[in-house]
Amino acid sequence: VFATGMGAFLSKLGFISPEFGVAFGGAFFVILAITVMQLGLRFMRVAWGEFVGGTIPVMKNPHVATLISLLLLLVMAWTSPLARLWVLAGAANQLMAGLALILICTWLISTNKKVAFAFIPMVFMLVTTISAITYTSRKLFREIIVTPDMAAGKVVGNIVAGVIGVVLIVLAIFLVMDAARAMEGYYRVRRGEAPAPGVAGGGS
Repeated sequence: VFATGMGAFLSKLGFISPEFGVAFGGAFFVILAITVMQLGLRFMRVAWGEFVGGTIPVMKNPHVATLISLLLLLVMAWTSPLARLWVLAGAANQLMAGLALILICTWLISTNKKVAFAFIPMVFMLVTTISAITYTSRKLFREIIVTPDMAAGKVVGNIVAGVIGVVLIVLAIFLVMDAARAMEGYYRVRRGEAPAPGVAGGGS
């Protein structure tokens, strides 16, 4: 679809044939996929070392962590959750944008600056993203219930993607609650209802 669309788009320039545009789009997509795969593996390798390297020292070895990451991706490809995880990839990406806006809003409030220009997009981003992840996870679990003859690999894929979606929702809610408490604390300081952080008796 990507290659065909790019071929049709480039052909509108007048001096590029649709065939060349499709070939160029296919090559472009392969390069994009290789780049994403490399970044994903590098992130997984680092994540293994950070999360379990303390209890399992061998996971800090980049070769071991990379091999396990490749095996995990191979299993996921065989059991087909990758296609379903891709649906959550965009939502997870936008969730990161919402969390970045949370940090910006917290900093603006702590420095007594105007916050509305960042707060409104933050609320919109978090509400729409969490709603989308909730809808997607519900759809994945419901598909298992209403399709009793679903292939085993697809069932595993739906469960893996659905659980990841639920985890993303729970983590996002916890972060929002933590940020809300921090913002409330800064507002109390500004209203004089609490001492500033670091002042004796005011906590850390």
